[in-house]
Amino acid sequence: MDTLLFALEKSFKEISKLIRNQNSLDLGGLLNESNVSGDDVKELDIVSNDLFKRNLAKCSLVRTIGSEEEDELYETTHIDAPYLVCYDPLDGSSNVDVNITTGTIFAVYQYDEHGKIESGRNMVMSG
Repeated sequence: MDTLLFALEKSFKEISKLIRNQNSLDLGGLLNESNVSGDDVKELDIVSNDLFKRNLAKCSLVRTIGSEEEDELYETTHIDAPYLVCYDPLDGSSNVDVNITTGTIFAVYQYDEHGKIESGRNMVMSG
């Protein structure tokens, strides 16, 4: 589990650094797209999603990745890994251009002995 926590932590830090060191008006620019939740997509949503996906795909404990920014689940190369990680890489991204609070929402689910996730009872961690 430490390996997975490290991948999550790395993503949190990279997004935080990006927000801290970039022009918030540029990061808050709309892309004329909407995500699966119907929210308008901003540049920072895409960059944050790419950071998360890249870091989690490298983690040997992650089999599948689900993001609010993508229509489909992403299967990693770790086909026998025990976890599915779902996230909103930057909840509140509409606030970024006015410097109001944003954050990441995530949940980690563990596949059962049959390689399935039946319900929310398979959740082992969230934040």
